Amino acid sequence: MTCPIYRLLALGPARTRREIAGICGLSRATTAERLHRLQQAGLVHEGAQAAPEGGRPARLWQINATHRSLLALDPTEGRARIGRYDLDLTLRERRDLPLPPGADAATLLDLLCPAIAALCQDAPPVAGVALARDEAAQEALPGLLRARLGLPVTSDRAVALMALAEHRQHWPDRQHLVFVVAGTGLGCAILSDGRLLRGAGDAAGGIAHLRHGAAPHPPCPCGRSGCLEARASGWAMARDLRAAGVACPDTPALLALCHSGDAQALRRVAKGARLLGMACGDLVAVLNPQTLVIGGALAGLGDVLLREIRAAIYRRCPPQITAGLDIRTARGDLLALTGAAHLARDAWLTPDSTKA
Repeated sequence: MTCPIYRLLALGPARTRREIAGICGLSRATTAERLHRLQQAGLVHEGAQAAPEGGRPARLWQINATHRSLLALDPTEGRARIGRYDLDLTLRERRDLPLPPGADAATLLDLLCPAIAALCQDAPPVAGVALARDEAAQEALPGLLRARLGLPVTSDRAVALMALAEHRQHWPDRQHLVFVVAGTGLGCAILSDGRLLRGAGDAAGGIAHLRHGAAPHPPCPCGRSGCLEARASGWAMARDLRAAGVACPDTPALLALCHSGDAQALRRVAKGARLLGMACGDLVAVLNPQTLVIGGALAGLGDVLLREIRAAIYRRCPPQITAGLDIRTARGDLLALTGAAHLARDAWLTPDSTKA
């Protein structure tokens, strides 16, 4: 779907015919003819509102949001979320599934497809599917889904999609934003001039394996030691609490301990947050963003996490870098799913695009 009029209406508010003609550089007659064709195809319709235009009421045009569906998939953090969205990104239905640890792409495919079929039953035709991924095992999943479903499928890193959703929903006027995900693992996505900064190998923002903190250097699953993820992630904090005799099997248990006021858990989170704050300070110093957003499961701790991160950033960065910097937690717990819906719609509007 590449019609500039349709793309304009899909990405923005309802507009009058005159506005559409001016923005798209078309004559009013051509605009009227193309709107008629789009209306006949069921893609757009006239809105119920009216606005003054040259002294006469002007009809507002908008997309038919229920003409097609979008499917968003987020099989990360030990569970799969599947959402069916309208073209205006209204979430119509959602399914959540538990995922077995270490599931390969074929296993994920067999788990996801029945839920996808159920979501699509009696729904408008699917325009596209987008997938949030965070593990190497998921690299093959888009191709397998494409073959099994017979639908266009695109994908991106979960942290990139979280940043995309946070930016578009809450910070559309901020062109320089850093999104750090702090959960069971760590990750980062960077928006510069409003676009995701990817790097030569699509790995920009890889903070998980930076080294911060003094010896001893704990081992990391990557094979190195002393990585930030082995010190400041949810699994690392849970590991250390277990070593201290605290019953803390995983990140959700860590959060529950903190919310209950457990002193050992709170001290361990503060220590991890200070280390994460050092890495965030480095990001801020190098990238000079307007906004730093902390998302992921640990962001649910709010100020318990943020005060240590803020303090570390202000210690490491000069005032001219931090002046005007917003440091916030992400809003909502469906950011990766919502970002995947944005990605699916972007691909529908621009078929040759594969990433946000």
